[in-house]
Amino acid sequence: MNPVSIEVLDALMTMSTKTRKALAEGVGLKAQNIANAFRGDRTLPKAKLAELLVELGLTQQGSLREDMVHLWKLGLKVDPLRVAVTALFPRGASYAGLWREGANPFDLHRTFDQPLIGITDGHRRVLVRTEGYGLLSNPEPVNSATIPNLRNRLVHAKTGHPMLEIPSKRFRFWERGEIETAEFDALLSATTVKK
Repeated sequence: MNPVSIEVLDALMTMSTKTRKALAEGVGLKAQNIANAFRGDRTLPKAKLAELLVELGLTQQGSLREDMVHLWKLGLKVDPLRVAVTALFPRGASYAGLWREGANPFDLHRTFDQPLIGITDGHRRVLVRTEGYGLLSNPEPVNSATIPNLRNRLVHAKTGHPMLEIPSKRFRFWERGEIETAEFDALLSATTVKK
């Protein structure tokens, strides 16, 4: 029996930084075979399904691995994130907006930065890289109204600012998912829940 629903697997594949083809090839399948399985036209061999779970950063039991920071990408619609957070953070999670450290929101270093979102329940960690955000885009907001399991908006404990700053020298590494759990935890531990 699959410990994760097809809807959750599809959401994770949508948000993966790897293409569906690369994910399929990583487990020795064709992308079309996975698409057919998602439609119910065929079943995936248990061994291949287990490999796909690992490729997506899940344990064999279908929960997020706790020994890493997962990197997901999110377009203008929050549906894949809502599906994944609801299933993989059943007791809820806290979240914070993340941006490059700078003097003010109009700092030129931030001009081409895409917003990042940190999500954690204290054990599992996800860094969401938003894509497609720009002057003319109209993305759905990521908050507890659009994703009910995101209960707590984290703000900086000392300043009360709703966006947490990542040191400029580290920002590009974070965008690529090159971040250790201790570094992620250290930034998010300097927060408090918004009242």
